[in-house]
Amino acid sequence: VDISQLKSICNRILIALGHSESHAHLITDILIYAESSNNSQGLKKLFTKGSGSLSEPPPKNATPKIVFESQVAVRWDADHVSGMFIMYQAAMSALQKARTVGIGIASTFNSSSGTGAIGYYCEQIAKQGLIALVCSGSIPLVAPAGSREKLFGTNPIAYGIPLNKENVESAEYDYIVADLSTSSMAFWSLVDAKKKGQSLPLGTALKADGSNATEACDAEILLPFGGHKGSAISLLVEFLTGPFVGASFAGLDHNGGSNNQGNLILAIDPNIFGTGQQVLDDASRLAMRIRNSEPRDGVSSVSIPGDNSRRLRSQIERQAYLDLNNQDW
Repeated sequence: VDISQLKSICNRILIALGHSESHAHLITDILIYAESSNNSQGLKKLFTKGSGSLSEPPPKNATPKIVFESQVAVRWDADHVSGMFIMYQAAMSALQKARTVGIGIASTFNSSSGTGAIGYYCEQIAKQGLIALVCSGSIPLVAPAGSREKLFGTNPIAYGIPLNKENVESAEYDYIVADLSTSSMAFWSLVDAKKKGQSLPLGTALKADGSNATEACDAEILLPFGGHKGSAISLLVEFLTGPFVGASFAGLDHNGGSNNQGNLILAIDPNIFGTGQQVLDDASRLAMRIRNSEPRDGVSSVSIPGDNSRRLRSQIERQAYLDLNNQDW
C-alpha cells in the first residue's frame, strides 16, 4: 500500500472516531512509524479491541493541562486525551527544558489510552542531539517474579542516544534508539500470537490458574523477561510511571482509578558536563566498536539495539509503500 494513501486512510478513520485533525495526523505518524519498524504497536491498534486500542472514540472535550512546572520539570494532567498526543506534548516539554537548562523531565497522569511505540518519542529527542529516556505505564498484565498476580504493566522503556553525524557509517546510524517491553513479550505481540494460534516458550506467560501457559490462547498473565532481573527493571518502571507521577500502580487506584495511567520522559543535553562534543564522538566510537566486534558462530554481523528496525524503516521510506498482511488490512 502506498504510504501517502495509507496515511490518508488512517487519518480519516481517526477523525471519524472523534479525534481532531491535528491529533489524527500525529497518531497516524506514530502508527506508521511502528508498522514500518516491525513494532507490534502498529495499525492493528485501529481495528483490535484491547489495552491501548484506538478502536474506541476518545473522550469529548478532554483538555490536557500543565499542573506543575519548574526550571527542569513539567507535570501534565492528560485529562484522558489520546495517550500518543499527551506523550508527544510531554516529550516536547522535556526537550525544551533540556535545551534551556541542560536537563528536562516531564510526566503525565490521567492517561487512559496507549502511547504507542515509545521509541518514536526518543527518536524525536535524539534527532535534536539530546539523550532521551522514556517509560510508559499501562494496566496490570504482568506478574512479578515468583507471583501469579497481575500487578505490573508490560512497562516498556526506551532510550535514545545521539551520535556525531560526521563520524558514523551512514545516515541510518546517526543516533541509537532502543524500545523494549520489560515483560516477556509485548501485549500486542500476545494479541497477534492468540490470533495466529501460536505456541509460547516456557516462562513467557501463565494461565489464569497460575500454571505455565505454552499456548497463546491460554495465556492470561505475562511474566517479566529475564526472571528476577527483568522483574526488578519492571518494578522501577512501575514506580516511575505510578507513584512518582501520581498515576495508578500495581492495580491500585490513584485519583482516577484504572484509567489513570502515567508516563515519564527525560531529556538530557550531552553538554550538561561541558563535554558535549566528546560525548557525541565517544558515543559514535562505542556504536562502531560494537558493530565491528567479532561475531559469534552463526552470526553474520553484530548489530546494536534498533539497527534492524531502523534499516527496515529506511527501506520502506525509500520505496514509499508498506506490505500489509491481510489480517492487518
